[in-house]
Amino acid sequence: MWETEMSQFVNSVWAGILSAGSEIGTQLVSILPGVIAAIIILVVGWLVAVIIGKIVKKGLEKIKLDMALKERGLEKALGKASLTNLLATLSKWYVFVIFLNQAAQLIALTALQAFLQEVLFYLPALFGAALVVIVGLLAGEYLKNSIKEMQVPYYDFFGSFTKFIVFYVSLVI
Repeated sequence: MWETEMSQFVNSVWAGILSAGSEIGTQLVSILPGVIAAIIILVVGWLVAVIIGKIVKKGLEKIKLDMALKERGLEKALGKASLTNLLATLSKWYVFVIFLNQAAQLIALTALQAFLQEVLFYLPALFGAALVVIVGLLAGEYLKNSIKEMQVPYYDFFGSFTKFIVFYVSLVI
């Protein structure tokens, strides 16, 4: 009698394990195409993003943006950062996030997809704000250099003060 109960228990446990394994296998098979498609989208997205980044960089190098800033003495406005590299990198990552959002949608990662959707919605506004600040930095540096060239009394103070005011206004905008 004890052996019969033990045998039924073992059979019951074994049936549960087989059922769970079968369910896991079925779910893996059902999501596998989505995962493979998501990986393909991510790889293609990365390649497209890198190409877009290089195109933006080549275009900005062709118009000699960094050289134009340097000729006008504005390279110090951005520290040691290259505006060309900055814009190319931002372009590359924006394109990749678009593909990442699509990959998250394919494998039903709704929380990640919702987050990425918000990021994609917010990034253009952030890029616009960054552009306003960059233009403010460049304009402030230009005005500072112009005031220094005029050699008015206290030109260093007034130049720096003007740069600060222009930068502050660009931040407020």
